[in-house]
Amino acid sequence: MTQLSFTPNLLVVVEVEGHTKLCSNENYWLDEDGTHLFFKRKDVKRVWWALNMENVQVALIECRSAYEMVDTLLQLEKKELCMASTMLWLWWQERNRIREGERRRDAGVLGSGIIAFTMKMLKLSDKEQCRQRKPVHRWEKPVGDAENKL
Repeated sequence: MTQLSFTPNLLVVVEVEGHTKLCSNENYWLDEDGTHLFFKRKDVKRVWWALNMENVQVALIECRSAYEMVDTLLQLEKKELCMASTMLWLWWQERNRIREGERRRDAGVLGSGIIAFTMKMLKLSDKEQCRQRKPVHRWEKPVGDAENKL
């Protein structure tokens, strides 16, 4: 078992019997779950706040299973769905960065990155939908007196 020193402004990696955990509280050792990691931590709440998506955060906290969470996400509007799924993805990346010893990024930085990525993805998605297939024109034999023109 390894315990590292704790500071209030730094998220610390703690290894307990082979499992790594992100901790900011000495008493928080066990029972880290997805709900806590993605929705209840103080630093992740700041990111949801920066995205102005606290209502989505609360709805996802109330889900009792992964199936229910996916169902809740799929009921969101396209922009909210893209932003929430990007938030979950980038927060998992942030967790992995911290686990590997990098410093935690500010909630505002993460929030603006999530918004920028989401807007870019939505713009690309809209371009794909606007791009309509042009009908394929097949060659047809000219009508009329085409033989005399050659």
